[in-house]
Amino acid sequence: MPDKVYRTAIYCRLSREDGDKVESNSIASQRAICEDYIARHEDLELVCEPFVDDGYSGVSFNRPQFKKLEEAIRKGALDCIVVKDLSRFSRNYIDGGRYIEKIFPQLGIRFIAINDAYDSLTGDPQSDSFVIPFKNLINDSYCKDISMKIRSSLEVKQKSGEFVGSFAPYGYMKSPENKNQLIVDEAVSEYVQMIFSMYKDGFSIGRIAKRLNQMGVLSPMEYKHSAGVKFDTVFKTGDTAKWTYKAVQRILTNEVYIGVLAQGKRGTPNYKVRVVKSKDESEWVKVENAHEALVSYEDFMAVKVMMQRDMRCSPDQDEAHLFSGFLFCGDCQQPMIRKTVPSKTKKYIYYVCSTNKHSRTCSPHSIAAKEVEEKVFRAIHDQIELVINLEHALA
Repeated sequence: MPDKVYRTAIYCRLSREDGDKVESNSIASQRAICEDYIARHEDLELVCEPFVDDGYSGVSFNRPQFKKLEEAIRKGALDCIVVKDLSRFSRNYIDGGRYIEKIFPQLGIRFIAINDAYDSLTGDPQSDSFVIPFKNLINDSYCKDISMKIRSSLEVKQKSGEFVGSFAPYGYMKSPENKNQLIVDEAVSEYVQMIFSMYKDGFSIGRIAKRLNQMGVLSPMEYKHSAGVKFDTVFKTGDTAKWTYKAVQRILTNEVYIGVLAQGKRGTPNYKVRVVKSKDESEWVKVENAHEALVSYEDFMAVKVMMQRDMRCSPDQDEAHLFSGFLFCGDCQQPMIRKTVPSKTKKYIYYVCSTNKHSRTCSPHSIAAKEVEEKVFRAIHDQIELVINLEHALA
């Protein structure tokens, strides 16, 4: 009988970065190798189910099952960890070495990497101090090389107008023949066109969202769910995702609907930093005419101009007023607000300075709506007369 029997746990990990070794590195293969090794050593006793991180990169130790393993170690429930090889444990040269050479020894943990013939209990300290860091460095370099190849491949596809996203934008679907090509999703494309049409007709974004919900149109997320796509978003606030102001706004501002494929909007600094950050628009990869457009360029640009105006409307109205976003205070340059003042059987409409109304920091001037309309129509009349006179002069 051995002097000490080590309470042992198996750790397995697999991710897409394993490339053509996926079969040999499969979770089932790793588990079988580790269980066979433990069964052949009397001083090892398997005391729990394997800790498995399937689909997690070895670059970072921010893995759910590894954290549980570490918690069990610090509680004193384990004495030994067995892995198939060092690459299954980590592909990070610095952090992997820190665990093997510092943290595990301090906690009294025996660490075994079967295929690398490494056992912290029986190994040669002088030899291991050179060989183990070198193997960790190779694993780290392999991960860096794979990351660079993937980034390069994605960039080439993006520049050639191929779609590399996980999910097609609402109104489109991935072509069955080519997953990198977007085609029109006839089932919902009409709703995209309806959103642009309604906004051009003066409907506010909030009213458009409300109308879509009243019609029973599935929101982009719920539509994906109905198609069997596993998709989630931070914008969902209830059990069922409804059309919201943001959902409609994202459609109205997305160039994908005029055939422009803009990709590479976000990314990580390098293969070790997993924090995704937004990139400046100058760094995006844009390709025009990458797929069939759902709205015309003229309509998209018209909507873009309209969205720069204040198109909000009162709660009892569906459409914004004709002059919404066009009238501004001459002193503070802020929008003028349409205000209705009832007087007996009549109603008087004025445009007042929004700054004065909210904070009194601008002068309390106003202009009657009738006066505004008269000036606008007079200006339109003058322009029409000018055009007619020019036509007569050229005739």
